[in-house]
Amino acid sequence: MKHLLNKLFLFLLIGIAFGCSKDSDSPSENPTVVISNLDFTITTNEENPLQVAVTPQATNATSYKIYFDSEGSDEFQTTTGSLVTHTYPELSATYKIKVEASAPNAQDIELVKNHVVTVVEATNIADFETQSPPYIIDGDADGKIEASIVSSPDSNNTTSVLKITNVGELYEAVTIVNTQHIKLTSKKVISLDFYQEVAAAPILLLKLEGNATEGGFDVEVSKTAAATSGWQTIEFDFNDAVNSYPNNEDPTVTLSEYQKVVIFIGFGQAEYAGDYYIDNVKGAEFGENQSDLDGDSVIDAIDKCPDTAGSTDNKGCPAGPSASASNPSLDASEVMSIYSDYYSENPAVTTYQTSWSANCTIENFEIESGNSALKTSVLAENGYAGIEFATSFDISTYNTIHMDVWSPDMTDFRFKLEGTGAIEATVAIDKNNEWVSIDLPISSFATAKEGVLSDIKLAVLSAAKPGQVYIDNIYLYTSDQTEQSSSLKVSVSVPEGTTSVRLTGPWWGWNPTGGPVAVENEDGTWTVTFETAPTENMEYLWVVEGTQENLIDNAAGGECTSKVDAGTLITDYANYANRVWILGSGDVSNVYDSCE
Repeated sequence: MKHLLNKLFLFLLIGIAFGCSKDSDSPSENPTVVISNLDFTITTNEENPLQVAVTPQATNATSYKIYFDSEGSDEFQTTTGSLVTHTYPELSATYKIKVEASAPNAQDIELVKNHVVTVVEATNIADFETQSPPYIIDGDADGKIEASIVSSPDSNNTTSVLKITNVGELYEAVTIVNTQHIKLTSKKVISLDFYQEVAAAPILLLKLEGNATEGGFDVEVSKTAAATSGWQTIEFDFNDAVNSYPNNEDPTVTLSEYQKVVIFIGFGQAEYAGDYYIDNVKGAEFGENQSDLDGDSVIDAIDKCPDTAGSTDNKGCPAGPSASASNPSLDASEVMSIYSDYYSENPAVTTYQTSWSANCTIENFEIESGNSALKTSVLAENGYAGIEFATSFDISTYNTIHMDVWSPDMTDFRFKLEGTGAIEATVAIDKNNEWVSIDLPISSFATAKEGVLSDIKLAVLSAAKPGQVYIDNIYLYTSDQTEQSSSLKVSVSVPEGTTSVRLTGPWWGWNPTGGPVAVENEDGTWTVTFETAPTENMEYLWVVEGTQENLIDNAAGGECTSKVDAGTLITDYANYANRVWILGSGDVSNVYDSCE
């Protein structure tokens, strides 16, 4: 009986098993749910065209498989309907994107669409492969760096690179300027290849200057190089850009179109003197062509003479005067000539450029047959050069020194006569690219030591800013004293309805009520007249209706750059910004509370 029951139980189990197998047909053979209306959208990332997002949808589907390269790979991502992203390799190609829709008790369905990936080469800002590229390299920025195109020091699939020699100062930069603006409104990464001979970790700072379209601030990004020798690629992401000094604390960063790419190596680090190499500056986009108003192929952003056609070698300025200065009118018996082809009795010159000269050269430049000028080239900030005479000479019987000057780009320079002491004056140049006749009272010179006038041995030329000046007809004479006591008029344009205007400055203790009172001219301007012009540079500011003008913000915003460069405004961009009348510069006009 027991065996019979066991057999019966086994039979029932087998029967149940067969019964379950028969009743569980698969959905593919006998679906109870139908998936329909399958579709999907493909969205390309505007900032990264290699990245796409797929969003599927279908009636009755509960899950999806996304094949981003269905003909090249079996890999897929799953989703219940949310978007799925994928980044393709940096290669132009057409991919077949396949989406499979699924649901319980349903037959899977699929849909395939083509997606085209177009890889746009990064904008080539500068690759240094030609000696005459569409960009210009200023390797003497601030006179602290040398740059030249040379053969690559190591293989990096290139022929030529930019060699940069740092002298070991804190802020050394090379400037690269393309004929088109650099635009960062969509693509905000700039990269470069960097080579160093020894493993070090200098700070590289990439700065964009001259935001021409929206008036925004200069911006910068800094990166520390990997401590390895040889080539490395460094990326500067301007999503992380900050405003450059003096606006570095301002939160506003405008990434529009810029004129210059400035590269610092060892930013703020004096220990990184030596040779470095830059190649393949790429990224961002090109914007509009940069302006070149005088049509000399030197764009205005770096043209030292933007209104006068010149040459690339001379930074957009004419190579020199095409005609000589006018001949002097004084008889030779009335003058002591230091340098002139018109007068024959010049003191003998031992050398036109002494051995102790620095960042400045002086040479004879023949303008016309038999007529030359002293061509002085100031190569860096505060460059100077000395002219040494064979014997000393006495100028104590003269009261005026004359010279004719021609400059393509300078607004002033310093002239010194030196012996047992020295006298020095700033020579203001009010016009460029033409001869300017200048007469300076010797009484206006700053005197370093008494008795110097009887023992002159040297003439020294110097300038605060780089540039060129041609000087001719340097001689001393005695002028009428009335001419030396000429007046000075300082005028200002003021708001309508103004009733009170005066000057203030250090001579009046910066007292807003202590300086000379201006007279109204009935044309919107007021004038202070000095019956005798000052004998030294004069700092001053205007006071209108009792309120002293404040030019600090104007200077910090870049409005006063030309004034600062010319020395007619001195400022630290934070605590003071004072106007300066330069000795010998003549009458001057200002606009109240403005650098215009």
